[in-house]
Amino acid sequence: MKRLKGIILLMTAMVFMMVFSACTKGASKDNGENVADDYYPITIEDSLGESLEIKGEPQRVIALAPNITEMLYALDLGDKVVGRNSYSDYPEEVLEVESVGDFVDLDIEKIAELQPDVVIASTFFDEDLQKKFQNLGITVITLYDGDSFEGVYEGIETLGKVFNIEETAKEKINNIKSKVEEVQNLVKETEKPTVYY
Repeated sequence: MKRLKGIILLMTAMVFMMVFSACTKGASKDNGENVADDYYPITIEDSLGESLEIKGEPQRVIALAPNITEMLYALDLGDKVVGRNSYSDYPEEVLEVESVGDFVDLDIEKIAELQPDVVIASTFFDEDLQKKFQNLGITVITLYDGDSFEGVYEGIETLGKVFNIEETAKEKINNIKSKVEEVQNLVKETEKPTVYY
């Protein structure tokens, strides 16, 4: 039973690795994306329900969580990442990006020096940090996936809006859904392990 559970977990992990390591380029503005001049400014709502105005396409981004970093790279936005959470180590090229600290100990001065257009945070971002960034005039977008596929889809969709690549984001979401369905079909006839909690 333990072996079966391990196989299921391994297959699920492989789905995410295949999707996030794909090297497909995002669609260009000439292939269905909106022209930036006509698109911005926009207003989005993040996972905290905050209404945020994005005045132009962000060119300098700091990612404060590994899941955020992976989503940005999956959407071919890695060239915009100028700072990362110290736990962000995938894909490998992100290790060349400057670390700004971990979940608890963020280097606010370093973040300010990097002059980000947006900081994208996740689960461990608190109100005090939010206020510090607001005082520095830095826009913070909080995306929390809630440990669910739906949360991941919503995060990717929001990033698609922020960076004016909504079609690319939809394609990525559809790719993930397709891979998830493949895995579910592979294991649906498998006997479920008995679990005691």
